[in-house]
Amino acid sequence: MPSKRQERLAEIRRIAKEQRWREVDPAALAQLRLCLPEASEDTLRRDLRECGLALHPLVEGVRLDCLTQLGRSLEALAHLYREQSGSDARACRQAVLAARRKAEFVLQNDKVRPEIKQAMEEKLLWLRVWLENPTLFATWRKLRELQPSPDPAAGAEAVREAPKS
Repeated sequence: MPSKRQERLAEIRRIAKEQRWREVDPAALAQLRLCLPEASEDTLRRDLRECGLALHPLVEGVRLDCLTQLGRSLEALAHLYREQSGSDARACRQAVLAARRKAEFVLQNDKVRPEIKQAMEEKLLWLRVWLENPTLFATWRKLRELQPSPDPAAGAEAVREAPKS
């Protein structure tokens, strides 16, 4: 018997195929939420990533799992922020603010291991830089990545050598 998660993944795949989604945009996410009301938005995002569907930056949100994903998702939101105005730009900012709140919550939790807190402090810095100036984030990220990263989840890719002249 399939688990609830397996059933939900199958339902997401069925709906995506039926609707012929090339990318899951905010309207498609709203439709999924109506079809799967028991699943939280974070759960749906995780399931959509597992299904391998292309996600609009506002649907994917800010990825806090590692610096590579964090940087990529923040750059996608920065690009959308630059290209849009009004509600989409505000939605980009709201997504980053929500991620900042999550990061701050992790840092306040005494049960979180010190190495996880250290990695989250770095991620919080990235979020703050984005919030201060989203249009400069990509440039700042390139400079920041020249330094060793405390993010254990980022692995070897987190430490980059300075470009050779």
